Amino acid sequence: MMSLQLLALLGCGPAMLPADAEARLLLAAQEPDALGERIYEGRVARRDGEGLELFRYERRILDLEEGLFASHLTRSVSGEPVVLHQALQSWDHQLLSFEEIHAQTGLVGQLWVASDGTASFESTQDGRTKTRQERPGEPLHVGPTLFGYVQVNWASLLDGASHRVRFAVLEDLRSYDFDLVLVDAQPEETTFEMRASNPVVALGVPTMRLVFDSDQEILRYSGLVPPLEELDGRLDKLDATVTYTFAGAR
Repeated sequence: MMSLQLLALLGCGPAMLPADAEARLLLAAQEPDALGERIYEGRVARRDGEGLELFRYERRILDLEEGLFASHLTRSVSGEPVVLHQALQSWDHQLLSFEEIHAQTGLVGQLWVASDGTASFESTQDGRTKTRQERPGEPLHVGPTLFGYVQVNWASLLDGASHRVRFAVLEDLRSYDFDLVLVDAQPEETTFEMRASNPVVALGVPTMRLVFDSDQEILRYSGLVPPLEELDGRLDKLDATVTYTFAGAR
């Protein structure tokens, strides 16, 4: 498999991962079954529908004594690993830890949540490590835990409740507040939106749309995604639509 350092030279990423992080990302791609049961595959394309499929990612799950360990591995359409997200969630749906390895940006980040809800962020990029702590607040979530939060709170959301959640961004060493609401409920599809609570943040973060089927399983997601799109020789954030195909029994 092509080295991630070579991928950077070819324009797929301007930064270089530390050797140990690169090795872990490559191992995850070479031995995905070690990450657990394959749940679904998401096919990533631009939200405006223009252009071809850009990335694919798969969700895998391990049941551990302390909770549910979810891995999201994103690959290019040619199969090269791009991003690995891994989150540990307790059995009562509290985020315990999260890690990101991002080959395009060279970011290696971690997040730990203490028993009192204090969140400790750490990121390493370009050889520099930064840390920050965040006080307890609204429920804290990341990509691998978000859809589960909707499923757990399904009845409340369908009754019209607005849920304030925090979404962690390791690159920024912080979380951002979002309001999760129901926008449409049909027999075959139910649609929710997540909107940035801060108007200034909302200017740069498009509203996320989450569409579930009649079995409360995810069908489509629209919004920003972890991998970046290469445009005119530079990497830019990708506002995408992801379409999901389940591996088997849901």
